[in-house]
Amino acid sequence: MDEASRNVPAPAGELDLAVILGRTLAYFRKYARVFVITCGLGIAISILFIKLIPKTYTARMILESTVLNAHEQVEIVTDWDELLNQKGYPVLAAYFGCKPGLVSEITSLKAEIVGTPGEGNASFSVEADTQDTTLLPRIQDAILYGFMHNDYNQRKVAIRKDALSREIVKAREQLSELDSTGGLIHELRGGSKTGSQYILDISTIPEERLTLMERLTGYQEKLAFTDIQVLQGFVLNKKRKPSGLAFLLGGIAVGFLIGYFYTLLKMARSAYKKA
Repeated sequence: MDEASRNVPAPAGELDLAVILGRTLAYFRKYARVFVITCGLGIAISILFIKLIPKTYTARMILESTVLNAHEQVEIVTDWDELLNQKGYPVLAAYFGCKPGLVSEITSLKAEIVGTPGEGNASFSVEADTQDTTLLPRIQDAILYGFMHNDYNQRKVAIRKDALSREIVKAREQLSELDSTGGLIHELRGGSKTGSQYILDISTIPEERLTLMERLTGYQEKLAFTDIQVLQGFVLNKKRKPSGLAFLLGGIAVGFLIGYFYTLLKMARSAYKKA
């Protein structure tokens, strides 16, 4: 029974793994030189690509807005980043008030919230990737132009300026009235009016005047700094390098495929000649 079972052929379609492994090893031993050459060429080409690809630099600046919250600013920058393509360059250049050539030098734009987000005085950072660091001052000016001339931002700035201007006028009127009261007290002390006709609490006048002056100064300061403010201009943050390992692995894979198809073609030609 044992001898009979050994002579029974394997079922059709059943593969002998040992035979497959042996043939595979024989195949690679036979064409080892081909694969070494093609994979070596792939590595050499990958290294050449790594050397020739321009380096990209990331610069970061910090801005503050007194009219838009940080989330709105991040959305604006995200929309700009989506326009960084051949069709979007002219549109973004119009937003930035510059030529499309400058916009094409920007490879990406990214914004992040700095600190705790709020409705007013929202600080956020803008990162720009470019291959030419000498253009950073012009890119910064273009981005600021884009923020300041954004239609939504301009309308909110106009509303805020109008509200602050009205508060300034109101504070000045209150100061004028307080000064008039002070003048009246001076007249009373000088004897030009009879004191029995007036009951005035003069103890709070200096404090009220100081409060009004501080309020007026605060309004004037807010009016002067209404819109986007640069807290820190563009500073080089990091240099982005292409992934050397990914390029090398890709070169080896391409070289292996070239070697594989070359050997298949060679075996096919050899079989054709024998036939």
